[in-house]
Amino acid sequence: MRDDRQRSWRRLAVVIAVSGACLAPVPPQSQGPRPSPPASNREPAGRAGAIVTPEWLDQHPGVTVFHVSWGGGFAYRWAHIPGAIHFDTNRIERAPLWKLIPDAELEKALLDLGVTKTSRVVLYGTPTMAATRAGLALLYAGVEDVRILDGGLAAWRAAGRPTESGRNRPVPAAAFGAPFPGRPELIVGSGEVRALLGRDDALVVSVRSRPEQEGETSGYRDLDARGRIAGDVWGGGGSDAHHMEEYENPDGTLLSPESVARRWAGSGIVPDKRVVFYCGTGWRASLAFWDAWALGWPRIGVYDPGWYEWSRDPANPVATGPLAGGGRGGS
Repeated sequence: MRDDRQRSWRRLAVVIAVSGACLAPVPPQSQGPRPSPPASNREPAGRAGAIVTPEWLDQHPGVTVFHVSWGGGFAYRWAHIPGAIHFDTNRIERAPLWKLIPDAELEKALLDLGVTKTSRVVLYGTPTMAATRAGLALLYAGVEDVRILDGGLAAWRAAGRPTESGRNRPVPAAAFGAPFPGRPELIVGSGEVRALLGRDDALVVSVRSRPEQEGETSGYRDLDARGRIAGDVWGGGGSDAHHMEEYENPDGTLLSPESVARRWAGSGIVPDKRVVFYCGTGWRASLAFWDAWALGWPRIGVYDPGWYEWSRDPANPVATGPLAGGGRGGS
């Protein structure tokens, strides 16, 4: 059974697309792919530019833009940034754990979307964690230049920029152009998590809601197990499995990575440690990961697929109950 998190986001995306249609005209047909910029307008990939604004995107028309969501893409077909291609997250993960698909399948999925090592990619989604989930997969694969549009389609419209309807089809690529995956250290399995627990130079950081973290709820309809990884550190999250209020503004734009890092520092979450984020599956963890990535933290990763997998193995240590220190600084 697909978890209610994804169903609720699909409904939300449809509502936003329909209501947004009243705010900006939607042309009846696609305007086609975005043209390539002149050589002088190209710039090297850089982690400091991992989060971009509508203004930046408007000034860099040569990038490949993906509208990321779960499912068939009704909201995408109704309205999207001109030239954007739909990226269904079902391409890269599947039930019951919602874990990234095996490397060979992931490489093919990206090639089908026309993505190679040298692609210049901007992703957006509602919620943004859909985009960071896809973005994490691209970084893991080894794509050199991956960025997130801050605030997504809502921010694009709020800046007075046009949308289009219909569908843009990707042009498949023949080869990725480098060994795959290019950054294997970004995705962590349960074995490495167990090895990291208790180490002074490493942290396993949960970004689930406090009710999930303390074992009051699993956060999902299709998951009964409650609790947290014993020995983790809580990095803050949101009100439930569908929200990340401690990482996002009410309008859907992201809090600055610098402000997030200042809050993390109170829990000892600092860049000189190996930091592995986790949540229920990987969506929320990818959002927190993106802040650390944008700041240039050198040893970060995501435990994929997080609590969905960890809770299924009775040999894994689990804790419940109130968090130590009122919730900032450990389990």
